[in-house]
Amino acid sequence: MLQTRTDYGKSFAADLWGSSRIRRWVLASVLAVIAIVWWRINVGILEGRSPLLSWMVLAETACVIMLILATQQLAKLAATHTEAISDAAGLSAARSKTASLIVQFSLIIAGNTLAVVLIFAEDLKWLSADWLNVIVAAACMSPLVVFEVLRRINASWRWLKAMGPFLEALRWSKPWAKCWYVLALKAFPQATQTVVVFSGAGRVDIWGVVFLCLLGAFRLYEAWGVRKVDKKSPVARALLVSTVADFVTMSALFVVVLARMG
Repeated sequence: MLQTRTDYGKSFAADLWGSSRIRRWVLASVLAVIAIVWWRINVGILEGRSPLLSWMVLAETACVIMLILATQQLAKLAATHTEAISDAAGLSAARSKTASLIVQFSLIIAGNTLAVVLIFAEDLKWLSADWLNVIVAAACMSPLVVFEVLRRINASWRWLKAMGPFLEALRWSKPWAKCWYVLALKAFPQATQTVVVFSGAGRVDIWGVVFLCLLGAFRLYEAWGVRKVDKKSPVARALLVSTVADFVTMSALFVVVLARMG
């Protein structure tokens, strides 16, 4: 058992760092930026520029789901022969990018947890905008509940039969259902946070948002690289769509924060 864990650790480290010195420098820089991001966010909380508590909690839940997707994708790639991917270099690159996403999501979850603890320590209140975030997330999640109920009661309506493949792809544990969770828990609440900041009802540290956008762009680059190599994987596709939605809504927040500063 110990030997298996040691081998896995060595394999993961090899996937993460690869053999390219430039790749190692880039990845080390990204990990440093993650540390800076959460330092800025936590400083912002202590100085009264706290993001919405609901945004932090929902985003962390979404990051856990994205971590699960990335972990599943790495396991899939580890079990894939190079012939199925087309070349050894492509498979190695995809494994490296997926391992990078796993580390990034893990660090973000740790930083987000600290931010939530600080928010509670500062005795910051649950705002009406937090309820809006929860309502938006719940509304976005509700179709999955409806679909599950329809499957369980074996509804045989004609339109439901036509939607069979779509409903099957959205079963609770399927990759596209996880993608939906991320959209509901992270992308849409980020859009809500954008509206809150635009209306003047909330503030976010500008440098924290800048760095979050940079990290979102890098995650998008990594996810696109994985999807480009493993084109048939629904996990890779779901991971890519999740990162696209995350980056787009975070970029909108950056634009609004920048406009409010002006």
